[in-house]
This record gives sequence, structure tokens and C-alpha cells, in this order.
Amino acid sequence: MRQSKQTSYLNGNIKAILSELNIDGGFDIFKIHAGGNNRNYKLLTDDKNFCLKEYYWSSEDTRDRGKTEFEFLSALWNSGIRSISEPIHYDEYSHIGLFEFIEGNKIQTNDVNNDLVDRSLQFFKEINFNRYNNQNCNLLNASESCFTISDHISMVNMRIERLGTIDDSTSINKDVQFYINNKLLPLWDNIKKGIYEEAKKQFIGLNNLLPINERCLSPSDFGFHNAILDENDELKFIDFEYAGWDDPAKFVGDYFCQPSVQINLEYFHEFSSSVAQLFPNPEMNLLRYQMLLPLFQIKWCCIILNEFLPDAEKRRQFANNNFSINRLKIDQLAKAESALGRVALITKYLIGGMHHGIH
Repeated sequence: MRQSKQTSYLNGNIKAILSELNIDGGFDIFKIHAGGNNRNYKLLTDDKNFCLKEYYWSSEDTRDRGKTEFEFLSALWNSGIRSISEPIHYDEYSHIGLFEFIEGNKIQTNDVNNDLVDRSLQFFKEINFNRYNNQNCNLLNASESCFTISDHISMVNMRIERLGTIDDSTSINKDVQFYINNKLLPLWDNIKKGIYEEAKKQFIGLNNLLPINERCLSPSDFGFHNAILDENDELKFIDFEYAGWDDPAKFVGDYFCQPSVQINLEYFHEFSSSVAQLFPNPEMNLLRYQMLLPLFQIKWCCIILNEFLPDAEKRRQFANNNFSINRLKIDQLAKAESALGRVALITKYLIGGMHHGIH
């Protein structure tokens, strides 16, 4: 059995899981790309190959990411959806999940085109076509799900408050404090003011609860950074550990604001209009998506800076113990600066497109 010292401690858990699945014979295991929170491996058996995920778990962060991902994927798979990795097994005690291994290539920013954007939209439509079946109704809300505009604003406020706890023990920490206090916060105050004014103008109540029939099944953290083009040029989506019921405005916002594989804003109107038409009151929904887009860009600026918080450092250390936290912080601050600059592009786009209605 070929394996690294890093994976030898998994032997007992893997043998128990394979035995439960009636898979006999030996196995090989190799660590593959490090995720942000988890350890990912390719598990080779005489029967077939699997993706094995070992999920982060701590007393400070008790979310069962593995269970969330497995149950969400199981619901989709049982509905006949195949543009995902087949869920095979999840062990709640070891926090190990076993999934179909997808051979293929990750997507880069320059690869994104109209065809891929349309295929990602079709995936969202597919998982929401029959979203009220019995199994889906048992799924939990997505991580950081929000169903009022006030809740979305509070979520960003909370993230910024957490960043305010960063100490000034190092020069890079002092740099990020300057960024937060002199760049992020003033812009966030302006965006909040704009949301309040637009909501009042459009008669949208800040505390109006999004009705059940206007909520979506969201993959969360959805984008081409979590997609693979397989050997048959089929687009497969991976990583659903934050998935669940959510506001479609957040789904749209995260899709266009996540920084890993950035999506051009030229696709925003057609994409968001198509999403809005899946729910009652599409015109009003589209206005919400547009109004909240700058908010989600600010949220992603905060997410990028998670590396400055102790709990995020523990997760990264778990996923990949060969990294430099100081180097990572420098890189993340540069990304946050770039992400903040994208707010101006979003604002410029929305000024020209805010009153575009549904086609």
C-alpha cells in the first residue's frame, strides 16, 4: 500500500469504511490539492477510485461540514442530478466523507465564457426545479443564510466587527487595520446608505421576511472555483459544505463576488434575470439582487481577510500544514485591496443597469 506518513493514521478509518461498503482488497491513498478547511485525498481501490475528504472540526467551530455536504449531495443525487460527485458514505465520528472521484481539469478565469456561465445557471435551475420535494424540505438553511435585508446588513457588520479584533502585533496586522478603518469601513457606510435609500425608493421593507416560496436551494460558495470539466467535457460541481436553503440574492451575489475565478459583470443582468424568473415577483427580486450586490462584494472583502483571525489559521493549518501564515496574510491583503476596487466596477455597472427589467 503506497501512502505518505501524513495519511497513515487514516488506515483504520478507511478500512472500516471500505468494509462497511463491502469493498475488499487493498487500497492506495494520495493527498491531493489542499482545500481551505479540509484535507482531500484520492483513494484507489481494486473496485474504483474515490475522493476522500477529512473535514475540519473543533470545539470552537462545531458545524458538521461533512454532514451538510453529504446530505445536500444525497438529496440532489436522489433527484436524478448527475452534474455532481456521487455521495458514497459519510462517517460522523471521524468526519470523513467518501465521494465519486471526478477526473478532469479545474477552470481558470480565462476559461469562463457564455457557455460555461449558461451551464452553471442550468445547474441552479435544475436543483431548484423540484425544490419542495420531501427530502429537500429536510435540508437545513445554508451557512450564513439571511432572509431579510436587515439580516444581510447585520451579517456584514458582524464580519467587520470580528476583523476589528485583529491585534497590531505585526506590521502586516497594522496594515490590515489601516485598510479596514480607512478604506473598508468608509465604503461600507456609503453602501449601507445607498441600500437604505434604494429600499425606501422601491418600497422594500428592510425587515420584510423573504417568503418560503421565494427561497432557493443554494450550493453556497458557488462558482467556477468549485467546478471541474471532466474527461467528457461535462461540467461537474463540487464542495457543498455550506449549502442549504437561502436567499437567491445571496446566491447571485456570491456567484459574481467570489474572487477565486472571477466572473465578468457583463453576464450579471442575463444571469440574475434568469434566476429571478424562477420565483414569484421576478421584477422585485431582480431589484433586490442589484441593490445587494455591492454588499456581497464587501462581504467577500471580509472573507478574504479571515486569514487574520485565529480560527481561520487553525483551519488552514489542518488542511495544509506546509504554509506560511505571514506570506498568506500578505497575499490576502493584496486580494482584499483588489476586491475593494471591484466595488467601483459594480457601482458603475449598476448605475447603467439598475433599472433594466426582466427580459
